[in-house]
Amino acid sequence: MTRSRHRTAGAAFIALFATFLLAASTVAGGFTATTTLHTATANVPILASDIATRGKIMVVGWTEFHDGDPATYVRTSTDGATFPGPTIRLDSSDPQQNIQLAICGGWWWAVTQTNLPGDENNGYSIYMQGRSLDGTGAEDGPILAESFTTLYTQSPGIACVGDRRTAVAWLEKNGYSAAHAKVAIDPLASRVGGIATDRGADLGKARLDGGLAVAASTDTTFVGWFRGSAFRLRRFSVGKGPRYIVTPHPAATLFDASTGHDPVLAVDGSTVVLTFTEAEDQWVRISTDGGLVFGAPHRLLNLAPTDSATVYARSADVRGSRIAIEATEIDGPGLTSSVEYRFESADLGHTWTRTTAAHGGERVGAFTVVGGVTKLAEAWDERNTDATHQWLRFHREV
Repeated sequence: MTRSRHRTAGAAFIALFATFLLAASTVAGGFTATTTLHTATANVPILASDIATRGKIMVVGWTEFHDGDPATYVRTSTDGATFPGPTIRLDSSDPQQNIQLAICGGWWWAVTQTNLPGDENNGYSIYMQGRSLDGTGAEDGPILAESFTTLYTQSPGIACVGDRRTAVAWLEKNGYSAAHAKVAIDPLASRVGGIATDRGADLGKARLDGGLAVAASTDTTFVGWFRGSAFRLRRFSVGKGPRYIVTPHPAATLFDASTGHDPVLAVDGSTVVLTFTEAEDQWVRISTDGGLVFGAPHRLLNLAPTDSATVYARSADVRGSRIAIEATEIDGPGLTSSVEYRFESADLGHTWTRTTAAHGGERVGAFTVVGGVTKLAEAWDERNTDATHQWLRFHREV
């Protein structure tokens, strides 16, 4: 499973307080009954952050914004449908909302943008943690970027390069200097033991408010970011064991988008899906040759030109000929109302369908494989009808 998703912190936090009252189910037909994975304490907002899959194994992560003590949580499923295990609170302090997840090597891995104890700079370090799928192992660390001086980090993402390496990417700004995109592609053996072999290769200058995306196939890592108006994509090939040598390829400029932001990448084999926001519309481009050449941009959503509305992708995934993109539109006074969109294609982007829901929250999705059949799984945060408690919800295609 190779996806990552990111968004600007301001839009994400605003959308969290959406004012729509919510129904208990989502899309009519085709999905299992809605399951509540978590009910928050009264008046504590929840943000659905990420869902990672590998075969029928799934990991769902979310953030709760307790007053003065935000916290990140994870639940796992080993059958692609039920979550019998406990809720795990990750070791973090004042985390930002974008916990990101990946599964490989018999472990699930999480990367967060975290204010570490003793950091008075509030710059948020990039912190990685892992848990073994059998429940016997736990790793807290490494710290991939520390913010104890003037360093500020943003938009962390993680992907698994098969079972060869993990790839963590983020944006980093030091003092008044320009922001840069960074990536650390480490062997799994260095993760178990909490030792980082790479604190991040510098990919070049980046626009901090543009966001960043990372995804991987079994042998290639892709990192995408905005440098000014130019969208840059860089590939890294990862060789076979035992050394798993990383070979970088030159960065390429795919297009110019002066107001582009929040890119999301998804990979399956030689298919690479890129979705992004430009002029407050949602776009998608697809490559079928491993990211060398991308097809023409296709507009998934065309918003009316207003001063308040914006849209951003929350997740993207591809499996075979199927593509699913989850996006959120926020609008209204103070950007307080939201609408969730699911864009789906069954023919590698030649045709698309759009499903709309108004749950006032955020939705993420990924493909899982159960009994040899690809099924879309979704998790979302939802406000209870009494507007007091928030839920974390889940369902999966039947």
